[in-house]
Amino acid sequence: MAKKALLDADIKLGEKILASLDSANYPVSVAVWTLTENYDGWQLVIGTPLYDKGQLEAHGKLIKALRKDDPESTDSQEVRLMSNREPFIRELRRSYSKAKAGTRISGYIGGMWLDDGVVYRVK
Repeated sequence: MAKKALLDADIKLGEKILASLDSANYPVSVAVWTLTENYDGWQLVIGTPLYDKGQLEAHGKLIKALRKDDPESTDSQEVRLMSNREPFIRELRRSYSKAKAGTRISGYIGGMWLDDGVVYRVK
């Protein structure tokens, strides 16, 4: 797989998404851009306890939060929600809880191979 660069526009998009989620009080435990062989391009992975209450509810609240400030927004296509119980999210929370925003990560993490990643938030 040819490695794709994470562009400044992507980083700003991630910041905008997180700001919208924070403004809507959407709980985010983990936010990290990921590049894997299973997905053609970068995805913003969000770990949230809302996922355990129901995937449809979690996605509905995500879309509502993103469209609150920007009604035409369709940025949710680049966002992948995951449960805090997922091994990938649990391992990030265990191993990268002190990582600063912008930290690059890669390798085998919680059962998932990560070609590249950029941390926004891990708590």
